[in-house]
This record gives sequence, structure tokens and C-alpha cells, in this order.
Amino acid sequence: MAWADEIKEIKTICHCGKKATMNARIDGSGQMESSGEQIEIGGNERYVSLCRECFYSENTGL
Repeated sequence: MAWADEIKEIKTICHCGKKATMNARIDGSGQMESSGEQIEIGGNERYVSLCRECFYSENTGL
């Protein structure tokens, strides 16, 4: 971001209704993935936007 001429925020909402600031990749059963490739090309349906609280509460089950 140090080299960016401008930054545009894409506003998203978490499923709990708060502002989403984190992204998580989910597997076929809806569980958050924490291993594997860092980036998955073409997997947009496997990413969800979460607020910080939901990200860490869902991440504790891994």
C-alpha cells in the first residue's frame, strides 16, 4: 500500500451484521481452512467476509 496512488475500501458486512474486516476460505462442509495453498484461483465462492470476532471464534475450532 505504500506505493498505491489511491485506496478504495470495498465495504462488506459479516453474517452477524457487523463490518467485515477479515476473509476466510471455507471447505465443502463450511469449515474454515487453515492449510493448503495460500491463494486459490477461481475459488470466489469459497471465501467469506467476517468481522474480527467471528473470524477468531470460528478459527478456534480448527
